[in-house]
Amino acid sequence: MQSAFTLPSFAKINWTLRILGKRGDGFHELFTVFQTVSLHDTISFAESGALELT
Repeated sequence: MQSAFTLPSFAKINWTLRILGKRGDGFHELFTVFQTVSLHDTISFAESGALELT
């Protein structure tokens, strides 16, 4: 039996984005404020024997 499901992936608006500095592991510290909006993509997931991205 295959289990499959679909989820919305909502868009967002970045009201503010500040780069605070670089961390020791090479990534950056961020300060951000997000707002979701009703616009979205639909992502479907299904069990498979292989990995396939489209």
